[in-house]
Amino acid sequence: VTVDATSEGAFTYDWSLTVVATAVDLSVIPSAHTNTLQFTGSFPGSADLVDVNGNDACSTLTSSLQVMFGDRECATASVDAAGTTVTCSIERDDALDYADQDNQVPEISFCTSSGVAVAHADPGVDVDIANRITSYTPSSSVGLGGGAIVTITGVGFGTVLDSVGVRIIDDTDSSNALACRVTSVTATEVVCGTDATDVEIAAGSLELQINGFVARCDGSCPLAATLAATPNIISVSGNTGGDGTELTITGEKFVASPSPSVSIGGEACVVTGTPTTTEIICNVPALTAGIYDINVNCDGTGDALHSDNLDASFVFNYELSVTSMDVLSGSLAGGVEVVLSGDGFNAEDIASD
Repeated sequence: VTVDATSEGAFTYDWSLTVVATAVDLSVIPSAHTNTLQFTGSFPGSADLVDVNGNDACSTLTSSLQVMFGDRECATASVDAAGTTVTCSIERDDALDYADQDNQVPEISFCTSSGVAVAHADPGVDVDIANRITSYTPSSSVGLGGGAIVTITGVGFGTVLDSVGVRIIDDTDSSNALACRVTSVTATEVVCGTDATDVEIAAGSLELQINGFVARCDGSCPLAATLAATPNIISVSGNTGGDGTELTITGEKFVASPSPSVSIGGEACVVTGTPTTTEIICNVPALTAGIYDINVNCDGTGDALHSDNLDASFVFNYELSVTSMDVLSGSLAGGVEVVLSGDGFNAEDIASD
């Protein structure tokens, strides 16, 4: 493009002389982790840079190559000799405001003998410096019995399980918080299970921390833990027997769909028929003889509360039984091998008389 400056001369804009960033890798980074960025384009080479100290022409810069995203610096920036690649590192830090995280355009500045050269960023050369929650389930309240599975979706979570923490904090008393134990994490999803508690959080907020930095919500992330949301076992019938026994659990505030899960001694009691908000029927799995706690877990609200585990009406009594014996008579001198068939045997602890 040629622009007439005066009748005596003209000024020519030459794109080949323009400092420009044409691409960036990575385009999405978790702000709670340290990340290395690499820009490609047409830049002054490393030999073209001059020191900013005592250089009035570059007084706005803190170094001969400076990369900024707003107020956040991409530190230890360097450019290769050919002037085709700029590399820098964004240190982990607190999350930007929710609306400010996406489409952060870099300002890449070079101190040269001609003064400050600022790179033009082509369309699409921007970075999502992310640590934000976009949605989560359940979105209103979990129960007090623990075991409520909370799934958080967003951007910038990283992949390191030990770097992630989740809790529900009471909006009126921050010392009252319910932990949610993280079981899996990807860059876009965190899954956790709540602890049991006997203290309600009537008005609370979901808090997700990555390396101690709190992920941003679009406004607030309300989530409560209440007795009103807690499933409750009222009675159990068919709670004595063995493999395949039909167990009927009566209660309140069960979540009928998706089907609740029932376990006995940590083993699945397969739900049959169509559960309701007040009744669940399941078939008892094969176990060794003993007394086992009955657990009901409902989607979104968690484990059902019930009486003490020693209360016989809320446990399953798995009976030891012998249904057949392959030899019914034998020598008085002994030595006859007898095969017993039945239910509830414990292969690790067998006594005979």
